[in-house]
Amino acid sequence: MIKNVLIKTTPATAIDCSNIERVTGIVIDSAEPENTLTKYLLSVDGGKWRKRDDGIWKMMNESDLTAELVLQEGITKAELQALTENELTAFGGKIIDVAVAMQIGNNAELPSVTKIEMVGVNTQIKKDVFFSNVFKLSKESVKINGIEVAKTENSGGAVNVFASVQNDAGDWSEYVACEKIKDKGNAIRFKAELEVDRPGTSTAILNNVKIHHWKEDKTATMEGRSVLITKQLTLDNEVSRAHAMIKHPKISDTEFKMFIIFGNSNNFSEMTHTASYEKGEEIEENFEFTATETTSNIVTLKVENYQKSGAVGNEILGVGTGRQQAFKLAHNARPESLQVSGGGEWTYKEKTQTLLVTANVGNEISVSYDWIAKPACLTALACSFNS
Repeated sequence: MIKNVLIKTTPATAIDCSNIERVTGIVIDSAEPENTLTKYLLSVDGGKWRKRDDGIWKMMNESDLTAELVLQEGITKAELQALTENELTAFGGKIIDVAVAMQIGNNAELPSVTKIEMVGVNTQIKKDVFFSNVFKLSKESVKINGIEVAKTENSGGAVNVFASVQNDAGDWSEYVACEKIKDKGNAIRFKAELEVDRPGTSTAILNNVKIHHWKEDKTATMEGRSVLITKQLTLDNEVSRAHAMIKHPKISDTEFKMFIIFGNSNNFSEMTHTASYEKGEEIEENFEFTATETTSNIVTLKVENYQKSGAVGNEILGVGTGRQQAFKLAHNARPESLQVSGGGEWTYKEKTQTLLVTANVGNEISVSYDWIAKPACLTALACSFNS
């Protein structure tokens, strides 16, 4: 069965060309599967519907459109997109309505139209410049590792963001592109330039700006990962090899990695883990690194600790005895996620990762929970260098 469908724009969905002085083309994104047909009619500022006839625009007298009429008199996508600026002079500065008719044949896939856009020129390009407040980073200068800019740019819109950094003497740097900021500073400010070449159609939005910075010899911690970065070390001689040792408490489901920078680069290289030793309640881990392309007497170290996480589902712990039983969990459970099956009363001792359960005789006891390793800390860090 063949089916015809008619779709028309509304005042809310009409194409606004009021800020386009000259329309130079029409762009249509659509799908026209086999055994389908799609045609279009246009109207300017609520006037009569227009069709193309012998290479010129002609007004149609019909006010009540039907799908059949548009399919008979309408314009194809290829014909619309082939129109030149000289054939589109009537559309500049106007509101354009579109009627779309689709014919869907037997067993055909559905056609679609996802975008109809009038492309044009506006000699009155609009550009605004905005200045941010001053953002204080620290009492003392911190190293700015990078700045992330999230922006939305569509149909000829552009967003450019610049930054200026204040040093400890109170002096401000010149505004430069964010990607060029690698200085130290205690405060930062921004300048944003938003430009659109087609107001009303173009989009230029500054969504947010994120500043990545750290203070040397300080630890930054968040759940799942903690980072320690040393001060920049200045040695007497240039070196290319490093041998590092760290110590930390014995904690399950945790992992340490070490990184190094030779020189003033911002890019850390991961050191190779070579050995691990248990010493009482502590673990000693060894790392080494050899630079293949550079030597320097300036070195920076970084230690990262990863708290592993996961989930346990329906782990069988044992069978109820009618009395309280203690079960040591394999991982550090998040208390709010614990679900115990087969038991009556139960209590969780987070410090010892112990689950106390009182279950009826013969009941199978199982537990499900999310877990994350306990936070770990360094008790020692040492490093030797040579060339």
